[in-house]
Amino acid sequence: MEAKKSMENMVQNHEQRILALEKFQEETSKNIEELKQSQEQTQNSMLRLENVMLTSTKETKEVLQPFADHVLTQAKFRDQSESELKIKKLDTRQKIILGIVGAVFGTGGLAGIVAAIATWVQIQGGGQ
Repeated sequence: MEAKKSMENMVQNHEQRILALEKFQEETSKNIEELKQSQEQTQNSMLRLENVMLTSTKETKEVLQPFADHVLTQAKFRDQSESELKIKKLDTRQKIILGIVGAVFGTGGLAGIVAAIATWVQIQGGGQ
């Protein structure tokens, strides 16, 4: 009789353990499913964020591109103007020197001296 009770206790103990394992497995499966859903939601959120960032970057580029083009054009124009001004100053100096040299050596005479002085006055006055 004692052996029979011991056997019944073992069977009952095994059944309780099996029920506990089944419950644990069910909870684990539920947790895994929730984690999968959470992971999918996170991936979707990241994709939406990436799309927003790409759109925002594109819009910012579209807004700033005309300004950047304008600044580059202005810099190019400024550099070109400075270069042209240097060339004109050199041309004016050359005219003065030629006028003075011409007056000194007699080929330009008085007209060369007047032209050289007029050009020099024009430079000093700031005009071209």
